[in-house]
Amino acid sequence: RLKMKRTVTGFLLLVFVFCLSVLPAFAAGPGNPSNKEKGCFFYEYSFDNCSTGDARVFGYRRCETGVKGQAYVFSGRDYLEIPQRLGEDFTITLWIKTKAHSLTGSQCYEGNGLVWSDVAFVHNDYILSLLNDKACFFTGNPDMSVLSKSAVTDGRWHFIAVTRRMKSGQVDLYVDGKKEGQMYSSRSALRDQRVIVLGANTIDNRYYLGAMDEVRLYTCALSPKQVLELYKSYQIPSSRAAGLFGSAAKNPFIFQGTIYYIPEGTSRLPDFRKLRPAGRIYNAVLAIRPQDFDKGFPGITNRFEWFAIDYKGQIFIPRAGTYTFSLLSDDGSRLLIDNRTVIDNDGIHPPREKTGKVFLKRGLHSMEVQYFQGPRYQVALVLSLVKNGRKVPLDIRQFAPIKMKESRCQARLTMGSGILFDFNSYGLKPEALRVLDSVLDLLKDYRYQEIVVEGHTDNVGSDAYNNRLSRQRAQSVANYLIAKGIPQAVIKVVGYGKARPVVPNDTEAHRARNRRVEIVVNRPCRN
Repeated sequence: RLKMKRTVTGFLLLVFVFCLSVLPAFAAGPGNPSNKEKGCFFYEYSFDNCSTGDARVFGYRRCETGVKGQAYVFSGRDYLEIPQRLGEDFTITLWIKTKAHSLTGSQCYEGNGLVWSDVAFVHNDYILSLLNDKACFFTGNPDMSVLSKSAVTDGRWHFIAVTRRMKSGQVDLYVDGKKEGQMYSSRSALRDQRVIVLGANTIDNRYYLGAMDEVRLYTCALSPKQVLELYKSYQIPSSRAAGLFGSAAKNPFIFQGTIYYIPEGTSRLPDFRKLRPAGRIYNAVLAIRPQDFDKGFPGITNRFEWFAIDYKGQIFIPRAGTYTFSLLSDDGSRLLIDNRTVIDNDGIHPPREKTGKVFLKRGLHSMEVQYFQGPRYQVALVLSLVKNGRKVPLDIRQFAPIKMKESRCQARLTMGSGILFDFNSYGLKPEALRVLDSVLDLLKDYRYQEIVVEGHTDNVGSDAYNNRLSRQRAQSVANYLIAKGIPQAVIKVVGYGKARPVVPNDTEAHRARNRRVEIVVNRPCRN
């Protein structure tokens, strides 16, 4: 019996050792422990294939291209909930990308939640949030916060890491691999909250608006060297050429470029309708001179060959006439205006330039530039307007129907009344609806608390006439936005008449500039 007992015990011990040896590989995946090293696990949410692992989804699931694979996109109204995994020594790392300015205050619980494990009143809990446009980490009992030095709401990807050592209470906060804050706080296990929320402060309804990728929850405190190495392992390469195709910061009033992967060996521009988008970029000027390109698109994809971009935008032509364009590219490209080909420069070839002419009526027109890059490494794409034999790279902002200016707490969109209305009228033109639809495209991903629609006129006519017309025009714009889903409660309509000219009313050109509608989008931002 003793011999049999020892044999069974030995067998069970072998089984136990085997299970321990295979556990990390078996458990690898979103929301499960992996990389067991000296007693330290990490739980990972990479969001590839838009998978959330064991997280409960509250809201609409949406993903986009991230730092590595896909990233989860929070709309400012939704969040994810995962089991509590931390408490004593731990490290939290994640990548975020947002251009939405955060809430303001002095403690992290006043900010927009990123990793939220908080309990109301005084408890052993913790918070990682955005506050004053910076990263902020909080521990409770006693309540203490540490704020980063760098702002992280500039529309670029940023790596945020927090390490916590319970015995000493030391907390270190990192941004992009660099330590930017330290505090000594609670020495208790921070487990009073039994769940972790990603993307929200659900106690006070303070949500995050932006993308999040590669969330890791470590059961140990990483060293500064380990944090830096982890950052570098994901770090997006940068080069002079990398950003020239465009920026990931959204601006629907310039060229919007949709990136596609194309099969190796492609020799002509593809049918974009049959391809799946890999990301989106925005650019006002396509002026990429012939040069090497081997870094891809930071924040979107590392692809540097066998890709295509379909740029689309709207232009307003103030005077009818014949316009001449030139298009230089390596490899193929094509210019279309109002869906008609003006220049065809397709095919695999070294830098080559072609020109084309087109008659354009006064008014709104669609412009599209199709481009593809074949084998590595040379690229070029230059769209120019030719006047009096002189080529100047086209800046679409000069012809854009909407001019946008952004500040920390506000975006101001300006539209000439001639784009929206006929003379002495406040009824929206058919083409005005296309212009306002681009405003709606911006607002759907924009966090705002008030939208002021202002009407302005020149100095021709009486004050009463101009005040009435300016308000009627502003109201027409507001009515369209409301009909398309913008809450009426956040919209304010003002008619200023001729009281606020942007230039003197001394010429017809200046008077035309003063006849305008402006949409002022105010963010929830405090000084």
